[in-house]
Amino acid sequence: MFETKLSDCNANAFFLEGSEVFAQKDISVLLTEILNNIDSTKISKLNGEIKIQIFVDEFGNVCCISMENNLNKVGKKIDFAKIIESSTKWSPPIREGKTTSICTILKLAFTNDNITIQRQGYNRKLGGNIVLASFERKK
Repeated sequence: MFETKLSDCNANAFFLEGSEVFAQKDISVLLTEILNNIDSTKISKLNGEIKIQIFVDEFGNVCCISMENNLNKVGKKIDFAKIIESSTKWSPPIREGKTTSICTILKLAFTNDNITIQRQGYNRKLGGNIVLASFERKK
């Protein structure tokens, strides 16, 4: 999905979340799990945004497939994929009553004062991402 490829994640088949969330994950908890693994002095210096395509298998294991990193110099040195893969816990995705593998898009935006996290789906009809969940907090 994004230009920078990270892993194929052994993802043979999966659904891309659209307008519905299949892998349940509290967005504010997700942000906390990520930020807890970044030095607080670096968090205050982060600026820009990063989008990451995340594969969630039928057991809730995560693997980052691709990303678009438009963060500043400080942000480019942080391995967000490794943090997400090793430090976040997801529920197994449920689609039509059955566990399945999915992909979702996570967007983190850092401004001078705030951090915004968005869970995004892809709308094929409109040809773009839609916001499924969002949370913002002060740095």
